[in-house]
Amino acid sequence: MAGVEASVLDSSLDYMKRRGVSLSRNWLKACVASIRQSHPHSFHNINEAVYTTWINTDMKETSLPSLPPAILQEPSGILTGSHIVQIESIVNVGSSAYSQLMKLKGKDTAEENETSNVEMNKPTRMLHLKLTDGGLTINGMEYSLIRSVNTDSSPGIKICLNGPIRYRLGTLLLTDDNVSVLGGAVEDLVNINNQGKVLARELNREDLISEGEGRETTEALDPELIMLISINELKPLLRTHKAPPTVYVKATILKLNGSLSPDRGVWYLQVTIADGTGEMPAVLGNAPLEILIGINARDFYSVPRTQGEEGLRKCKEVLSRLHCVMELTITNEPTITRLLDV
Repeated sequence: MAGVEASVLDSSLDYMKRRGVSLSRNWLKACVASIRQSHPHSFHNINEAVYTTWINTDMKETSLPSLPPAILQEPSGILTGSHIVQIESIVNVGSSAYSQLMKLKGKDTAEENETSNVEMNKPTRMLHLKLTDGGLTINGMEYSLIRSVNTDSSPGIKICLNGPIRYRLGTLLLTDDNVSVLGGAVEDLVNINNQGKVLARELNREDLISEGEGRETTEALDPELIMLISINELKPLLRTHKAPPTVYVKATILKLNGSLSPDRGVWYLQVTIADGTGEMPAVLGNAPLEILIGINARDFYSVPRTQGEEGLRKCKEVLSRLHCVMELTITNEPTITRLLDV
């Protein structure tokens, strides 16, 4: 096979850059050679063929990273500029994974049997996205409704992030105004991260999936034993002191409001949680933090310093991507006493 001329590569690189895509030159060279071999008489439209191939190929193979590492290193900040990323997986953390899976399996109730358009207008929908620019993998949270993305969007679909976009703890706060869909899909990701498999992993149901592991930081709970409440519903109950002693909210930890350290022999951390209907302050209690850190608060200063620092680091990393059912005990302040999965 004849080599690919530098002028052809330069032309395609420039074309793709104008469309916001920075390609690996090595991948582009192989791509052009493959197109030439497959379509020897249709070479006049090589740039469009490259774009079509790119949009349906994993960005970890094709693209040069553009996202700043600061997103994962700083507690909060603003992402500026435009960045094309790939959606690796999508899960709606605003409603029960169990009910979503039953709907997919054709066991939904009349109440749950609604169209995607109706689902989009439910106030409890909150999509959690795993995103990559080909190098950096980060989280995205639907801070307000994104009309062009839903749980039927194909894994591997490419989107453009249009700054300024706020981020907290490695998670971009996404809205309809800062997300544009380009299209595409990646066959391997569709097989690995289709909705059935994503929801099965959320439920820690290894019998329903052949790859991946369930989360080790949450406890399993029969979904029929609890009733979820939204933050929007809970806040007025808290204001009027009418909240039950224990409630369950499916939420993401949006922000850490204090330092993570032992306080009088117990773990204690003030946080902000969000579920798509609103956000509220809460306290992350001793029991879940001890599980995440792996060290009893009373023993923290007795273990080697490196062990303590590693425990805190891993805990913060998990909290940055955690979305699950939280058991809140209502006392003077809502306290997260257990992290659950349904």
